[in-house]
Amino acid sequence: MDFLKRFGNNIAKYRKLRNLTQEQLAERVGLSLPTIAELETGKNFIKASNLTKIVNTLNISYKDLFDFGEVPEDKYLCMIYAKAKSMTVEQQKQILKIMQTFE
Repeated sequence: MDFLKRFGNNIAKYRKLRNLTQEQLAERVGLSLPTIAELETGKNFIKASNLTKIVNTLNISYKDLFDFGEVPEDKYLCMIYAKAKSMTVEQQKQILKIMQTFE
């Protein structure tokens, strides 16, 4: 499973744990319902500012959203590199900002 799908699965998992519908989450974070659906299905990624809104709304940590279980480190690096290569410079900057929150 690729990064976006795993990330989306985590959003859906924590949304459901909080007994929220996609529509309720969309309202609380100020995004459209189709945007939430695209995030949860791995069809789209999120801006750093909206990521913060989702983390705060779901009352979780950034690490929770990016915890995909035990995968060897080299596989993670390969996945990150492969995704980053296909992103725009602006998307790469957003990812870097997110990663810097773990320092």
